[in-house]
Amino acid sequence: MKVWKNAVGAKRGTFLIHQESSGHKDALLKSSNFLQIIEGGEKNIKCSISKAYEDNIKKNQQIILNIIDFIVVMGQRNIPLRGHNWDKDAKREDGNFDFFVHWKAEDKPVLKKHLATAAYNAKYLSPDIQNEVIAIAGDEVLKVILSRARCAKWFSIMADECTDVANLEQMAVCIRFVDVKSIGNEDFIEFVPLDKVDAASISTALLKIMEDCKLDLRNLRGQGYDGARVMSGLKSGVSARIKELQPRAEYHHCRAHALNLVISSSCRSVDMIRTVFDDVNQLTWFLGGSPKRTAILKRHLPDAKQVDYLVGDTDDEKVESNINIANAFSKSLLPKLCETRWSARVDTLSVILAKYKAVLAFLEDVRKESTATEARTKATAFIHMMEKSTFVVAIVIAHHILSYTKPLSLALQNAKCDVFKAFTDAQTCKKVVAAQRSDEVFNRCIWMKAAAIAEGIDIEHGKPRTVGRMLPSLSVPFY
Repeated sequence: MKVWKNAVGAKRGTFLIHQESSGHKDALLKSSNFLQIIEGGEKNIKCSISKAYEDNIKKNQQIILNIIDFIVVMGQRNIPLRGHNWDKDAKREDGNFDFFVHWKAEDKPVLKKHLATAAYNAKYLSPDIQNEVIAIAGDEVLKVILSRARCAKWFSIMADECTDVANLEQMAVCIRFVDVKSIGNEDFIEFVPLDKVDAASISTALLKIMEDCKLDLRNLRGQGYDGARVMSGLKSGVSARIKELQPRAEYHHCRAHALNLVISSSCRSVDMIRTVFDDVNQLTWFLGGSPKRTAILKRHLPDAKQVDYLVGDTDDEKVESNINIANAFSKSLLPKLCETRWSARVDTLSVILAKYKAVLAFLEDVRKESTATEARTKATAFIHMMEKSTFVVAIVIAHHILSYTKPLSLALQNAKCDVFKAFTDAQTCKKVVAAQRSDEVFNRCIWMKAAAIAEGIDIEHGKPRTVGRMLPSLSVPFY
């Protein structure tokens, strides 16, 4: 039978007896110490008792922070951490991370002692530790991005899938939002592996990402994908599926990508321009195709001066990217054509136009000095190609037009680009390119450049000066 007075009574009260017991008092003391330690008001009892233990904790923290610092800094500089070979004597990989940690340890006694004395499985240098640190750092960065996105409330989502070097299909996901600190923010969220690349799988993956990131679908206002049918299909594409759930999430095809498709289609639809790009692509690969040819090329292409007439004469102050195009002249070798970004091909054309004589002289030397029949044959073919009027005129026309489209392409790719500026820049580019369809522009900007190349004329301040040989295919009056 249970009697309440036996629990709270003055004589035989169990509660009072327990309250006065040593076990209860010891528990109270421990709980009080625990709360003070958690709140930072008091040191750990072990630390208070053992100064050596406290020093050991600080030393371990210093070691871990040094290792984390290496991983973060190398990640910021896009330096790979891993190696390819296993050092049997040192029992470690020969990667950049391992090298720099041991190199820096020479100036850090604590880290050096740790690497020399710590157990093999307690050095905190393994790939698992590296991956864990990278994942934690990524999570912290993502928290900041998502916190700002939630505060901004409205957001857009952008995605594009591609196959990586391991032949795995991955989708890159970014979000775009406007907050009080800036006009626009465009931030990467994560790579998502895809088992299938159909509209249902991609839309499901995007919805899951928004759910995991706690981004409210009701606040989604935009979708940005490429123009593939899987993404942009009006009935069953990814954009249509997400718009069924959020009607205000308007789909927009990336304008920079759309411009690139227009340029690509336009260039390929003109036989002469399509041919010249194919020829230039083969030429640039031939120039650096062997160490011997590279050495000959360096002989003919020292640091070149800017040739304002060949680079810039695109009417002027409207095209601000002439500065960027001119930067290509600081290169000692010819850049290869970009496979995907057609607007970027203007850099390669700029260098060829400015160094036309040097490239021809290089090809002549290859034809004379090379012992390989194939190299001599190709060099001869490229010389004949570059001496044709169709090639010269086509490369000048392509360079002239792409000089206008590249600034627009760069502006559309800018993360800070807004709709009004993009529209204004696009309209300006259309008007400027349309204005090039005239005899005056052709004679002044196209024909004179082509003739100057063919006649071996270097033009300074608008005054022609004969400096080299003539190419008979364009030896006609142009004054």
